Amino acid sequence: MLERFRRSVLVFDAVGPGLFAVTGAEKAWQSGMGPVQSIILGSITGVGGGILRDVLLLRVPTVLRHGLYAVPALLGAAVMVLGQEVGSTSPLFPLLGAVVCVAVRLIGLTSGVRLPSAPAGPAGGPSRRSPGQ
Repeated sequence: MLERFRRSVLVFDAVGPGLFAVTGAEKAWQSGMGPVQSIILGSITGVGGGILRDVLLLRVPTVLRHGLYAVPALLGAAVMVLGQEVGSTSPLFPLLGAVVCVAVRLIGLTSGVRLPSAPAGPAGGPSRRSPGQ
């Protein structure tokens, strides 16, 4: 039974960034920002809610520990901005952007796709000795 709730939470965790990424990109576009700035602000908006949730729950943010999170938000925002760039006023592009974001996030979750990450320990960083030693 708990597994069923876990799946629902993961689906909602994919839908949230999709909707926020598209909304953030659209608001940035409407305020006169360029396409790149709108995509970046849309993806920050999409990822920011999840980061805030995890910080308030005293957890390491999901974007730093599980598979694809920021990339789907970037893609969803890019689809929405592309629609604005070609002059479309149809709600098709925002909807398509949200669907792309949700689909890529869910595919990443179900197939275990992960982007490369930095090694866990210091790699050739400064020594751990105190300055006086």
